[in-house]
Amino acid sequence: MKAATVLPALAMAALLAAPGTARADLTADQAKTLETQLHDWMASLVKPALDVGERPVQVSPEGDHYRLLLPLPEILSAMGFLEPGVQLSMTAKPMDGGRWALEDLRFPSPLRVQVPSKGPDGKPMQMPLEISVATQEYHAVFDPSYATTSSFDTAVTGTRVVTPVSTTTIAKSTGHSVWQPTLDGRLNVLAETGSDTTEAKATTPDGGTLVTTVAKTRTSLSIKGVSPGALATLVRSISALVPTLGGPQDKLTPPQRELARAVVFSLRDMIGGAEVTQTLEGMKVNGGGHTGTLAKISAGGAWATTDGKLELSGQMEFAGLDSPEVPKGLYRDYLPRKLTLKPRVSGIPSNDVIKLALRAIDIEAKDMPKLQQDAIALLAAGPLELAIDDLVLDMGAAKLAANGTFDIASPTDLTGDAEITVTGLNTLIKRANTAPELKDMTPVLIFLKGIGKQDGDDTTWTLAYEDGKFTVNDTDMSAMIPKK
Repeated sequence: MKAATVLPALAMAALLAAPGTARADLTADQAKTLETQLHDWMASLVKPALDVGERPVQVSPEGDHYRLLLPLPEILSAMGFLEPGVQLSMTAKPMDGGRWALEDLRFPSPLRVQVPSKGPDGKPMQMPLEISVATQEYHAVFDPSYATTSSFDTAVTGTRVVTPVSTTTIAKSTGHSVWQPTLDGRLNVLAETGSDTTEAKATTPDGGTLVTTVAKTRTSLSIKGVSPGALATLVRSISALVPTLGGPQDKLTPPQRELARAVVFSLRDMIGGAEVTQTLEGMKVNGGGHTGTLAKISAGGAWATTDGKLELSGQMEFAGLDSPEVPKGLYRDYLPRKLTLKPRVSGIPSNDVIKLALRAIDIEAKDMPKLQQDAIALLAAGPLELAIDDLVLDMGAAKLAANGTFDIASPTDLTGDAEITVTGLNTLIKRANTAPELKDMTPVLIFLKGIGKQDGDDTTWTLAYEDGKFTVNDTDMSAMIPKK
């Protein structure tokens, strides 16, 4: 739902990126001219693979602005996803400097959709879904030349999504995004969306009811260095390539290869990096006679190219896990209060990935083993680095903190090191000696303490692996590592 508040801005505003805009005293002839320009622009993106029809956008004058009707593609109706005749509407008012004021975007309410799913027998089926809203607002200022900043704002209340097995309601959703031009003709896209008071009721397989509520949801998105030209080329190339694929085919035809190369180059040039984070606050789950709460859960990821090498990173955090069913004593004392995890993958040269993708387009099926060998060789070109930059597990009476990195030059050539610190291990061992439910863990805990380094209430293990040798605090533990 959060992404849905950003995507309409991208789709609707892009329609007005066609050249030529009416300026004043809007007339039927000017509306017809704009409609033709929009038709030709859309057709240039998807023809000959798809036919946009005679009037993919219907434009009519209304005083100092245009009314735009946008019928959703008939192919969606033909495939059973939507009812026939579904359309969106909005107004577009010409402004100074070639900009547009976009207002009054309207999605049909209720909107009925058929979602591909699987039945109880595992066979494909279409699951009906109905979306309705109480109110919807949309305001934007869009510059199709990308010379000035464009902004888009949405506000929706009373969202209701109904399926045969669930009902989800959202009291209020908002979205704000901006497209900021850069000196090199690209765009930085920043977006913030949020929702208040989300409740989802679902029927469980045993006939019970599972109710999940979330007080607040917030999502932030940042995309750097977006190339409008590369994006248009990508859409155009995929639209032409996909319909030609399918059936037995040992290799691509020359026209297919040309389109595939255009896809690869467009992906390479389209964006410089991206980062997204979503946070949920005040979550409560109630079902089957059980209740649990979570104060906060957050997850996100980022993609970038650093010093010519690809880097993927992620982050996850949850805090405030609780349930009235957790009894006092050992389990409540060691109930996880907070978890933070930040993994990262990096090291592979981006240009080498592009070269490998281009080679894959040109080879035949019999040459795939050689391509796989070249893909493995990319590990050495990095080498590939797998890392946990931060891992924290706070269990109240005990706390674990860790970080580590592995460099992989080949499937059999890897090195790495890590450090793990536990605070409160001594107390945990004492509790384990008196708690029947932990008696099987006691020997393991004592062993871990014995090979750890003590510093007050902290126990630390420094791990290292190189040339087949595994050490913990400089003690060789290689015999514990499987030979294969």
